[in-house]
Amino acid sequence: MTKIKKRRRAKKYNYQTNRRKQNMKAKKLPTIEEKSIKTEWNQTKSLRYNMESMGLSFDPNNSVSNGQFNKASAKSSHQVPLQNKEAVRKGLEEKAALPEAFNLRLSEPETQYAIYMMEKYGEDYKAMARDKRNYYQDTPKQIQKKIQKFQKIPDLYDAYKVMKEQEVQSGNR
Repeated sequence: MTKIKKRRRAKKYNYQTNRRKQNMKAKKLPTIEEKSIKTEWNQTKSLRYNMESMGLSFDPNNSVSNGQFNKASAKSSHQVPLQNKEAVRKGLEEKAALPEAFNLRLSEPETQYAIYMMEKYGEDYKAMARDKRNYYQDTPKQIQKKIQKFQKIPDLYDAYKVMKEQEVQSGNR
């Protein structure tokens, strides 16, 4: 059985890469984007100390077991005095309780496709599936879902309705 040439060939040292720079990048700590944590973070202390001083759990496996919060195990062997930083925990809880922004997006070709199909066929999805502009050979269900997605985006659908009303008004004159 023959071996692959790349494996047989001797490995060459790559002089173009800066090993020191690569090592420094690998050791670099991630940036903290949450403002409340960033302001209270102490660079000289350990991760465990910082988390526990803010009232956060360092190891969730110790603080939560079987879906129940375990207060006895939440107290670690490293007793960290809470430095009045409960505001960080409360702020994070409030932020987590807020509903997440719901952003739907549709590309320009997909919007044009949905408008064309709605204009020409209305609600007849089987006819849409047979149309020559159905390049991706979408099934009637897939086309229906695309049109429903288009209708759920208020910015696009409202603009389409306004354009449609203007066409009707200009046609009546």
